[in-house]
Amino acid sequence: MRTEHQDYIRSLYRQMKDAQETRLADSGRVGLKANGKPMANALTARVYTEEHKATLLGLRAESSRREKQVAKLLKEALEQEPIYQWLLGVGNIAERVAGAIVGEIDIAEADTASALWQYAGMNSAPVFGRKLIPQARYKPCMGEIKKEMPMRDGKLGYVVLTSRQIRGDKKVKGFLCPYNPALKMALLGNLGDLFINGRNAYTQYYYSRHIPAKYQTDPEAMAARPELAGRYGMLDVSEKLVQERRRKKPAAAAADGLDELEAEKETEAVMVMWKDASVDHRHRAAIRYMMKMFLKDLYVAWRTLAGLPVREPYSEGKLGHVHHGQGPAVAPPVAAPLPRKRRRAAVAA
Repeated sequence: MRTEHQDYIRSLYRQMKDAQETRLADSGRVGLKANGKPMANALTARVYTEEHKATLLGLRAESSRREKQVAKLLKEALEQEPIYQWLLGVGNIAERVAGAIVGEIDIAEADTASALWQYAGMNSAPVFGRKLIPQARYKPCMGEIKKEMPMRDGKLGYVVLTSRQIRGDKKVKGFLCPYNPALKMALLGNLGDLFINGRNAYTQYYYSRHIPAKYQTDPEAMAARPELAGRYGMLDVSEKLVQERRRKKPAAAAADGLDELEAEKETEAVMVMWKDASVDHRHRAAIRYMMKMFLKDLYVAWRTLAGLPVREPYSEGKLGHVHHGQGPAVAPPVAAPLPRKRRRAAVAA
């Protein structure tokens, strides 16, 4: 069960997010970077009188003070949660991200690590979609009622579990989002980069999947990380097919009657080998894998602290999948170098 203190942390986390966005917007309006330094290419069209500029700078200072105040309150609230000490031990986890993790997750509801992956938007498998239906329009044939929820007009509706399956990590029109968007953004959008930039031990899982090309071609990068030099991640050499959206070829776009501007936005789904997928696709897939391994450890640690039973993930216990990596205390494992012919081709490309 979620506690009142967790609801308080979630509120503080979201207020801190709003305060940070306000500060960044106020900074841009007066030609300042996020760190308060002047922009190199500030917009010359924004010319203020000294009085007006002082007013805008005062508003920015006020939003900055509010952000610091909320951050202090959030830290004090997090320190009262036992799992926060475990998060500090992992390292490279900012207070805002910790607030999202502690405030958004109900560990009692996540009876398996797989359920936690689904809630965080990292399960690409099909799940049964849920719809919010007004009580007056509900019919038993629509599906099973899971709970009541307020609608936009203030009236109560039913959250109905339908028989239609949708992807567990995608928003589908007409259905409730199958995951928590705030948590997904905090993990994949923030924590993944924090781990990589801070060389966190969990990056072993990232590099087991994908190693950037600079570690095969850039002498400085290779010298800085010799354990990655000349090596490739699993996805970098995999011939397994994956679906990827790409821009339509000019001939196909012309056949569909699209002009150049429309063709720039139009994409189509194609099947490609992982090694031929875009670098960004492999990078995002590697971050998702790293975050799933982090959530698996978080699940065990948090439920153990809460005195709740711990189960192994469905992919391991039922499907027999083996995850690469041996825990955050081990040096990052990497795939073996490519054969000489393929290595030459990769470097040439």
